[in-house]
Amino acid sequence: MNTTAIHAHGALFGVYGSLALALMLFALREFTPESVWNEKMLKFSFWLLNIGLVVMLLFGPIPNGFYQLTQSIDYGTWYARGETVMGSQWMHWTVWTRVPRDVIFSIGALAMFILVVRAIIAIFRTPSLPSQEKPYPIEG
Repeated sequence: MNTTAIHAHGALFGVYGSLALALMLFALREFTPESVWNEKMLKFSFWLLNIGLVVMLLFGPIPNGFYQLTQSIDYGTWYARGETVMGSQWMHWTVWTRVPRDVIFSIGALAMFILVVRAIIAIFRTPSLPSQEKPYPIEG
């Protein structure tokens, strides 16, 4: 799989992954006790995940796409998709720019993981309150 395809898969994961995280947090918030829910950690995670995704776009598919576009205009589409361009110094350099953006994204993901684990532990530790009414009232 070439570099551009890997970046495109990462961008799709970012979109669908964000939707999955939102749904998970929406459901988890309903069951998590107020004393355990950590808004600061959630905000920290939110910003790092999104900053990581933006940096991924700015230093991955966008510059690589423009590089391939210029090569395609100058030499043709087959050349731009060929090994000469895909294995060029530019493409190898943009692979190394993954390190800072992946670190930013990973710290956000770790914060989200810690938040979720703490919430799940708190849900199982908190006893459920018995309801005041019987489920099926008996008329007598």
